[in-house]
Amino acid sequence: MKKRIRWTKVGPSLKRERGEVFSSSIKVLLRKNRKHKDGSCDIQIRIIINRESTKMNLGFRWLEDYWDEVTGFCKPRFKGDTQANDHNLEIRAAIGKANDILLHYRISHRSLSLDQFRKEYLNYFNRASFIDFMSSHVEYRKNQLSHGTYTNHKLAMVKIMGWRPNLMFSDLNKTTPQQFDAYLRKQYDNINTIFKFHRVFRTYINEAIKLGHDVPGIYKGFRFHSTPSKNRALSEEEVAKVIAYYNECEKEEHRRVLRRFIWSLLTSMRISDQMRIDPSWVVDGRLIYVPQKTQRTGKIININLPATAVRIFKEELAITGGVNMFRFPARQVGNRCLSRIGEKLGLGTKLTSHIGRKTCATLVVKHLGDLHAAKEYLGHSDIRTTMAYDNVDEQRKQAAANVLERAVGDKLKDQSH
Repeated sequence: MKKRIRWTKVGPSLKRERGEVFSSSIKVLLRKNRKHKDGSCDIQIRIIINRESTKMNLGFRWLEDYWDEVTGFCKPRFKGDTQANDHNLEIRAAIGKANDILLHYRISHRSLSLDQFRKEYLNYFNRASFIDFMSSHVEYRKNQLSHGTYTNHKLAMVKIMGWRPNLMFSDLNKTTPQQFDAYLRKQYDNINTIFKFHRVFRTYINEAIKLGHDVPGIYKGFRFHSTPSKNRALSEEEVAKVIAYYNECEKEEHRRVLRRFIWSLLTSMRISDQMRIDPSWVVDGRLIYVPQKTQRTGKIININLPATAVRIFKEELAITGGVNMFRFPARQVGNRCLSRIGEKLGLGTKLTSHIGRKTCATLVVKHLGDLHAAKEYLGHSDIRTTMAYDNVDEQRKQAAANVLERAVGDKLKDQSH
């Protein structure tokens, strides 16, 4: 026979004679008094602490006819009902979470109110690993993300694990972005790469906040300080060297890599778009396509191609037959090859696939003289991105000063005497 527990009044609350601070019970129920249009009812978890109860929805529903009132689980509607199995796993997880909170307070001999329990329950993942949270959500979103975006999110997670392998939700604070930034800057010079990892980190911080976890908005107010890239754009003389080498080169591997590089230099096309280029994008000397980066907004690139770009495109088309144009070799292999070519030509910067786009932007802004026209040619969404390539050298600064001196300076009377 189960031993009956007696209660005694101690101050404003009830305290068990066994010395335990509170009593509690857990049960999963179907909310039958309010049905949805399809006849299903919300599933709730009921917690009783010191004879006071609260109910919380678990976020999913089930049909009353297929609910086991005794066990508090979903009964399968048909053989192999995977949804019933999934919901039962969620119910077990909810019960386990509630038990974990109750056990934590009980073994530490601390009192627990319903309000405190609700707060602990809703913010339960703050007690868990952020790495585990991010890992599970990256996989959950796999089918919602493009292959490239999914790969970037996985890589960002690896970087966070390399920085803090046991990062907990409770460790997140206002200094976290600065600490992560310092870690990344020891490994990368490219500011865009560093920002990419920050952006993914921020995405999953915001995801946790949306799910109701009490996580601070650690990126709010964080200012991203850039540093100049060590790899500058090519000068016009260096571009001429690259073109001359392509014309004379007989190594097919070098010619294949340089075709892709020169195409990027003349069109400002990103490597992600080069890997999926289609012959239909070039019509009557014009390049028309929607960049992968701006597919959501539908921004269209529509530009006139330089004659050299048309020539490069025709050569690549003749060799590949229009299949997998500019796709091979892989980017890493291509960059290693470009680096060797740059060293051979004595270029003052390390040659990479991105240098082609960077050089295109620099030359267009320098010679076109119209930032808005340059913005459209380069496919930038923000004029400030285009302005970053408006590098005025010292000779042009001095020339501007000389023009002002001739126009104004000699007309002012010298008052020094």
